[in-house]
Amino acid sequence: VTITATAGATIRYTTNGSTPTTGSTLYTGPVDLSQTTTLKAKAWKVDYTESAVASGGYTLKVAPPLLSQVPGSYPAGTTVTVTAATAGATLHYTLDRSDPTEGDPQLVSGGTVVLGNYTLKVRSFKAGCDPSDVVSAAYSVSGQLTSGMVSAGEGFSLAVLSDGTAWSWGSSANGKLGTGVTSGSQAVP
Repeated sequence: VTITATAGATIRYTTNGSTPTTGSTLYTGPVDLSQTTTLKAKAWKVDYTESAVASGGYTLKVAPPLLSQVPGSYPAGTTVTVTAATAGATLHYTLDRSDPTEGDPQLVSGGTVVLGNYTLKVRSFKAGCDPSDVVSAAYSVSGQLTSGMVSAGEGFSLAVLSDGTAWSWGSSANGKLGTGVTSGSQAVP
């Protein structure tokens, strides 16, 4: 945010909603905001009356996540990589057509999901910012999963056996393993 005032004036500002004083942060160039903020500024110049308080509310919204596969039909075992477009954002997803919340399963940026016959919905979250818009992609797969296919996420793994069954192990946080358990971990498939 760029702030201007009468030439030769000193500008001081706050980002916590309080009224600026002569002890507040000195403005020396554009103010970078990393979260939703109320920015207030005031100017002082010798032999002039101090300015009124200028105030602006800035709502920061996280950028939507990026998917490596466009919606469509793919061979069984194809994966989609999900990447956060905002540094430090967390990714949460659903496969049941509901919009993701911070309570839904989490992916690490660059993590993969094995495609299936479902609609993948992903949203990015970051403290101090509004969540991203939901990114939604409908996928379908053809053919059978084959043994030896393996996928991994943040602290958990999935594998397909020769009989076509999927096995999971690792962290159960947020229901990642699909067993109905939402906390703890499972050391064996």
